[in-house]
Amino acid sequence: MRVQPILVGPNEYNYLLIDSNGLPLEYPAKFMKYLHSTQKSPETRRTYCMALRNFYTFLELTEKDESEVNVKVLSDFMIWLMSPNEYANVTGIGERNSARTSSTINLYVTAVISYYRFLFVTYQSDLNLDESVYFSKHGPRKYKDFLYHVTKNKPYQKNMLKIKEAKERTKRLSDAEIKNCLAAAGNIRDRFLMYLLFTTGLRIGEALSLQHEDIIQDQFGSFKIILADRRNNPNQTFNKTGSREILMNQECLDLYDDYCFYLECTSGISSNYIFVKIRGAQIGTPLDKPSVYSLFRRIKRKTGIDVHPHLFRSTYGSILYGKTNDIEFVREALGHASVQTTIDAYIEMNDEEVLTQWNKVKDSFLEENNSDGQ
Repeated sequence: MRVQPILVGPNEYNYLLIDSNGLPLEYPAKFMKYLHSTQKSPETRRTYCMALRNFYTFLELTEKDESEVNVKVLSDFMIWLMSPNEYANVTGIGERNSARTSSTINLYVTAVISYYRFLFVTYQSDLNLDESVYFSKHGPRKYKDFLYHVTKNKPYQKNMLKIKEAKERTKRLSDAEIKNCLAAAGNIRDRFLMYLLFTTGLRIGEALSLQHEDIIQDQFGSFKIILADRRNNPNQTFNKTGSREILMNQECLDLYDDYCFYLECTSGISSNYIFVKIRGAQIGTPLDKPSVYSLFRRIKRKTGIDVHPHLFRSTYGSILYGKTNDIEFVREALGHASVQTTIDAYIEMNDEEVLTQWNKVKDSFLEENNSDGQ
């Protein structure tokens, strides 16, 4: 069982699930076509196809038919995702690290439920997993929306198979780490890419989809990036939340000018895309994600810093909130569809803030300060 990318248009791929005989599975293929027609991002389509690959592999191993799926099968699938090599055997007592994170398991199960929902609605399948998996619940909700005062007494749907995801603190780079990463860049393109991510908070897919025409000067003389809702990019990148505007500072603009000079006058590279490959057989073609991840692995080896593209984005968001204390401004700058996403990520103390607050109270716990109360 494997996932096979297929070309469905100019610079556009979809995915098929191929069985052990080299043939595509019919209904997963129809589902992937549906995801493509509803303009789901390439990354979403690939992830959903990967989820179905794991699910059908599980069905083969457990000798179950796809028409026999129920809550019990889905819960067993989740256990298998946690420990695929131990599922059929007796496991030892004690904690073991899951083969996949809780968020990945939840995503895969959601993809499978969506797949069966598609079959139920489109092909009148007898399986309606929504009725089994989701149940109505009364009580407080995690997020209080604008109309919460109206809807707070109404039931809402809850997924009984969702695993609790451990909340990790948002990581950010220190000033010294940023300087070290920029200094470790092997060329002007890599230095400009990292500095752009740090000063704009762009997602890596958004940065790689940029074209030179996207950088403009407004009537006030400020330079800004106009993120275009551009699809079918040759490097398979995608603007996740559509169009938005991001201001550029002068140092970022200076690096961009230096980079353009390098492309035009030193390398003779001409491309509509800003970030391109600057050496090798594919010189001048748009830079892709695998090349960027390779770049960050080199940076990590040089500096010892566990850095990745999204870490620059989270650092940008942390600085914005720390300076403005305006969560809606941060949401808009980062392009989050929901303010709750921004709240979950950035309304928390970093290590420095925790230490500052602790220093204010730590002397209160000294023995001599408490002797009078004994």
